[in-house]
Amino acid sequence: MSPKRRKTTPKAAKLAAKQHSEPAPARSSSIVFAESVDAAKAKALKLLALMARSSEELRQKLARAKFSAAVIEQVIEDFQRAGLINDEALASRLVERELERLPADRPLLEEKLSRRGVDASLVARTVDDALDGRSTWTDALDAARAKLRTMTPSTDPHKAAQRVLSLLLRRGFEHETATEATLAALREAGFEDPTEEHASHEDY
Repeated sequence: MSPKRRKTTPKAAKLAAKQHSEPAPARSSSIVFAESVDAAKAKALKLLALMARSSEELRQKLARAKFSAAVIEQVIEDFQRAGLINDEALASRLVERELERLPADRPLLEEKLSRRGVDASLVARTVDDALDGRSTWTDALDAARAKLRTMTPSTDPHKAAQRVLSLLLRRGFEHETATEATLAALREAGFEDPTEEHASHEDY
């Protein structure tokens, strides 16, 4: 014999319906904020695993991911405290790598750091430290020599001069310094002086 079903009284039914219709208690704003911070940190760690980033770069990435400004600033503050982001160390590494690749002058270095979101005062300080004790002339000449080593002695002197000068200007050297370094490097490498050739043509 099957057990008898208990009858649901109207009062019990009304109570059950009320319980189902009542919304779940709202979570506190502090809990919601903490969960958002955790989610933002997880996102930030994935971004940092791909490459080192400045505070501003990380801030912009998190903003694009729709995290609130308050959440982003909390993440930045926590990551700075933990040493996970360090703008000063990043700026120094970027400048060091750039100079190891090929000598450069202040304008290029400042542009590279600014493009990575480094603060203007830190940019100036980092570039000052990196160029302290270096000779602009020597750096320009070394860069010119490096460019000429990619050419053959049969390269037209005018074309060689144009290529070297263009490189030095892109590396941030002033036009006068770049021009003098270009001519000096050409002479060292045994190229004809394009300015003398041009002058001899004008004599005829």
